[in-house]
Amino acid sequence: MGISVKGAIVIARYGGSWRGIKPKVAFEHGAVGCLIYSDPRDDGYAEGDVFPKGAWRPPDGVQRGSVMDIPLHPGDPLTPGVPATSDANAWT
Repeated sequence: MGISVKGAIVIARYGGSWRGIKPKVAFEHGAVGCLIYSDPRDDGYAEGDVFPKGAWRPPDGVQRGSVMDIPLHPGDPLTPGVPATSDANAWT
């Protein structure tokens, strides 16, 4: 679209691709941060019964998950490359 994001914080809608690609591409274009939001039309209360009655996210629900580059850092973000166990050394 020709809009520069250099030095900006990007706002991206979740969906269409894996969540981690959004901050990765934003960074590659000079952004300093990326906020990702979930649209209720896609996975929330606008679609049907919400948890625990149904499978959809409630109005006050949030999505969480890692945005680390999976091919480079698979597994738990706090212990990349090693299993997420109670005795794992973080960032080894």
